[in-house]
Amino acid sequence: MKVIEITHTTLDSLASLIGDELHEYRAAIEEIVVGDFAEDPEFDQDNDISRKVLYAAAQQDFLRRRIDSLWVEFVDAQEQGNLHSIYDEENLESVYLIMDIWSQVPHRLVAQNLDLVKKAAIRFQKIGESESDVTFDDLESAAREALFLTAERAQVNKKVRLDFRNVAFGLMKKKINELRSRKHPVPFKVRQKLSRLTEAREELGQTGITDSAANTIAGHLRLTKEDVLELMDVESVWGNASDFDSEQLPEALEVEDESPGPEEMMIMYESSVMMTKALTYLTDVQKVVVEKIYFKELSFRVIASQLNLSLPKVKKIHRIAVRKIRERMNEDTSPFFSDSTLD
Repeated sequence: MKVIEITHTTLDSLASLIGDELHEYRAAIEEIVVGDFAEDPEFDQDNDISRKVLYAAAQQDFLRRRIDSLWVEFVDAQEQGNLHSIYDEENLESVYLIMDIWSQVPHRLVAQNLDLVKKAAIRFQKIGESESDVTFDDLESAAREALFLTAERAQVNKKVRLDFRNVAFGLMKKKINELRSRKHPVPFKVRQKLSRLTEAREELGQTGITDSAANTIAGHLRLTKEDVLELMDVESVWGNASDFDSEQLPEALEVEDESPGPEEMMIMYESSVMMTKALTYLTDVQKVVVEKIYFKELSFRVIASQLNLSLPKVKKIHRIAVRKIRERMNEDTSPFFSDSTLD
């Protein structure tokens, strides 16, 4: 069997470097490699088999430390140009193969590319970002996780190995964005204002959301009436934004909770003739806004920028469009457009 043959050859080459110390690990490594290829027979090239052998060896603490030491010696000798004086000529080719593969096992890839962690944290740190939201340590942790994941992927994906740093950096950006999405969707400075709004309500005895209450609170907080009304809109969804379950957050604060989710809208759009007819009653701009929110999953702010409209205008267009759709589908029993959902 080719897998066993190449496994034995690679282990023999490794033993020529390590010595008898490898003996007690051979059976365990062979079992891991043969088991992996039994589950995933696509990787049948010689180097893939050798790679799995060394990956299995790297999981043994003693072997990992021992081969790491040999790898450092190999690199030093290579830089000094005296490889031939250290290794036998007939074994040099196998030594090159082993050390090349060893440089790409997960912990070595991580060690050699650890500089990317700090670079990514600096690159994707947002100017003015509050330490109360995302700390620099948070960014480094997310980047470090991405580096480890990329190193694992490199064991089975040649393209990742050949372009490791770019792939790792791209995944770091993704992980950092995911980190931010799990943080509170209400910006820290807005949460501070919400806290002040709560205090003002209690102090002034203003619990309503009327223009009169907004005027009174605006004078007390030295804000404009429009700012207070906007804070009240956020307050109606998040309260004072101090307590929340990050696992249950909607994808973005700007996508109002009163509207159906994108999956629900997509299913209804594709499968219901009634929905198709309902959409024909929308104006062109209403159709565009609905499409961008539910099918392209863009935020109100992004849509406003794309359409060169104000944020309140886009929200108003969306609200009217959803109500039109509900009106045209009143006979439908779908719970997604029930009064309790939209009102």
